Amino acid sequence: MKRMVIFLGLLTALTACHGAGSSTSPSPIATTFVLTGTLREADETPIAGATVQVSGVAISPQTTTSGSDGTYRFERLAGELTLRVSKNGYREISTPITLSSNSVLDLKLDRLGRLISGEVYRGIVDGPPCDPTGWDANAPCHRILYTPTESGTVQLHLEWNGPSGLDLQFAGGYWPGINQTIDAFALVERGRQYEVRLNSYYKPVPFELKVELRSQ
Repeated sequence: MKRMVIFLGLLTALTACHGAGSSTSPSPIATTFVLTGTLREADETPIAGATVQVSGVAISPQTTTSGSDGTYRFERLAGELTLRVSKNGYREISTPITLSSNSVLDLKLDRLGRLISGEVYRGIVDGPPCDPTGWDANAPCHRILYTPTESGTVQLHLEWNGPSGLDLQFAGGYWPGINQTIDAFALVERGRQYEVRLNSYYKPVPFELKVELRSQ
């Protein structure tokens, strides 16, 4: 009986010593990185005031604005991300990136095309979605600016020949494509800037667009 008591005492002491000498391993600290870059036009002119957003599955979206020298900066990033850059008058950029170290990503933004009454505008619907969170979230988009020289009714005539359908959004209106043609009519005001949006379902499509303005 004494032997059993002594054995239990030793076992208890050993267990206590083991517990006192052990420590819980700290949780690994997630490694994050810094992403910086500069936004420029084709002629290397810095682009200030652009909205730059980074998002990913494991992070909340972060947004910043490019500085007077076109630079932007994000901290505490890692993994698979999407960088989206937009500014009025420029073609939007959306690009996937994988961040595993401090990185520099310089980008160039193209100015949006402009419609001129009586002239034919040619392009390809192949840009990032204009409605990334709505029902057009996966539709390539092409954005074009139009500033009428007179108030009145404008007619937009769109034609294309490709594997996908198109729709057109302009001045608050929506027109779906029928037989690879769209004719849209809207009232416009002189000097006001409007944006034409063409959505493709779901492949790049070359197109021709002509605008005719009938002044009041």
